[in-house]
Amino acid sequence: MPEQHLKVAILSMYRNQESQGMKYLRLLLENESYSFPDLSISYKVFATRESNELPNLSDFDLFISTGGPGDPHDGIGQEWENNYFEFLKNFQAHNASGVQPKFLFSICHSFQLLCRFFDIAKVVPRPETCFGTFKCNLENSGKEDVLFNKLPDPFYIVENRNWQCVQPDLEKMESLGIQILAKELNPVSPGAEPALLALRISPFWVATQFHPETNPAEMRKIYSGGKKVEDVLAKFGPVKMLQILDSLNRKNPSLLDTFQCLLPEFIKSAAISKFG
Repeated sequence: MPEQHLKVAILSMYRNQESQGMKYLRLLLENESYSFPDLSISYKVFATRESNELPNLSDFDLFISTGGPGDPHDGIGQEWENNYFEFLKNFQAHNASGVQPKFLFSICHSFQLLCRFFDIAKVVPRPETCFGTFKCNLENSGKEDVLFNKLPDPFYIVENRNWQCVQPDLEKMESLGIQILAKELNPVSPGAEPALLALRISPFWVATQFHPETNPAEMRKIYSGGKKVEDVLAKFGPVKMLQILDSLNRKNPSLLDTFQCLLPEFIKSAAISKFG
């Protein structure tokens, strides 16, 4: 059987900044542990937010739109965001045309952008930074979702953000066929509305506010000592550090469940759709 080749485009929102998330994505795509026989994966990175780079839809099978720093409103009126939103429109139009579908996974900053793109939730600053590892419960739609139903409930996630998507327009989401798969288990303050954490936009488009690309083994190396640990202790204190270490050592449920399930299974879905 000839080798089957899946082409992946990474739309980077990191503004050319060094990012652990990008390292994790590269490692994931270069790792064959999730591959089935005769599948190869190639990828290309596009500096979307920094240099207004976007892939041609026809050249790739799957797109991953990344997290990134800063204000998710800072692209308003800028060429890169206008073009990015046009790309999302073209992605939807392509999949609505009945041809071989393309797949898209949106992460963190890109999650916030799509909430603005569809105008389905308020994208607002958090009173304090959401950083570290957290336990997350699935909504009923998440428990039934073809991708998320493979996760334990609750499951663990990694977050690092200063913004949140709240006050969803449920009527508009229903009209668009968008489902809420997960929300915050512990909102920023007592009585506060939980932020959206995962959405199913369509059979071919999934979005998470958290970082499913986080590799627990690599993260464990980072938090084994050194400057990263010193920075976390100085900024967030020993309780947060212990929470992160505990989640990294936890077996069931664990961050490994999230890492092994979401993006690898999404990639497999794209491959099965293309190759059968």
